[in-house]
Amino acid sequence: MRKRFAEPGEAGRLFGRSSEALTPAEQHTHLPRRAQALDERSKARFHAGQRDVALRDAEDAYRTFPDTKYETWIAYLRQHGAEGSGHGTNGFSDERSVSQ
Repeated sequence: MRKRFAEPGEAGRLFGRSSEALTPAEQHTHLPRRAQALDERSKARFHAGQRDVALRDAEDAYRTFPDTKYETWIAYLRQHGAEGSGHGTNGFSDERSVSQ
């Protein structure tokens, strides 16, 4: 995280590489691992300044494998200005509720 402030260009490249590396993992057959990959990619995208995309990944992680750790991350993203994907009234296409 120090690179984010000391070397922002390099930090951006590293977050981009992280997102790219995690993308194939979202196809994992084990649902908890798939959700974990989406969650980690969400965090990389958040730190790269892609907050709306980060929120979509976090919501996908929750839909894939509902867990409170994903709920709290979604709440954090919403609190810090990310806008939902517009699915349903709460940002989920299947109308699941997420703690806020």
